[in-house]
Amino acid sequence: DNKKIASPEAQFKLLATELIESPENIQNIAAHPKNRVAKASAKGDDTFWFVFNFMIPGPPNLSFVAYWDVDLAKVNADTPFGRVAKPFFFGDSDKFRDSRLKVFPKVTDGNFAVKMAIKNTPAIMGQKLDHIYHRGSNYFEVDVDISRRPVARNLTGMCVGYARTMVLQMALILQGEADSELPEVVMGAVTASYVDIANAKEMF
Repeated sequence: DNKKIASPEAQFKLLATELIESPENIQNIAAHPKNRVAKASAKGDDTFWFVFNFMIPGPPNLSFVAYWDVDLAKVNADTPFGRVAKPFFFGDSDKFRDSRLKVFPKVTDGNFAVKMAIKNTPAIMGQKLDHIYHRGSNYFEVDVDISRRPVARNLTGMCVGYARTMVLQMALILQGEADSELPEVVMGAVTASYVDIANAKEMF
C-alpha cells in the first residue's frame, strides 16, 4: 500500500567492523584462519556470524567488512522476517538471495558530490552488483564484488577519496514481497565514520 512505517530495532547485533588491505580481493574472508570468525570458532564460541564483505578493487585492494551476531531464533521464527531470512541464510538458491538483499545507504556527513551520487534510497544489491555467498558451520558471508561494474567502481573510488570527511550509514534489509513477509525490518546496520584508508590493516 506504499505506506512506510518505522522499523523496530535491528534484528542482529553489530559485533565489529574492519578495513583490510590485501594483494588481491579476498572472498570467503570468514574462513581464513586469521579472521575473527575462524578464531572464535577455534575457541569454541557458538556465535553464528553474518559477514558482509564489500570488496573494493585497488590499488590498494580493500575489504570493508562488517560482522553481526545472528539471532537464529529470529531467523527460524514464523514471522514476516523469518519467512524471508530462513531461506536466505539456509536455502539453496542464490537467485533468491540476489532478489532479496537490500541496502539502504545514507550519507549523513560528506562532500556534496558524494551526497548527490549516493541516493538515500534502498536498492536490491544483487540486481546491480555481483554477489558471492559462502556458508560455513558458524557463519554466512556475502561478498560484494564491484570490480566488473564500471559505474560502481567509479562511485566507490569517489567514496574512498572522500572517506576521511564522510559518514556513511547502511541498513541491510531483506525484501518482503508477499503480505506474509511484511512489514520489512532492518536486519543489521553499520556506520562508516571518517575512515582513514591509510589505517587499513594487512591481516593476511
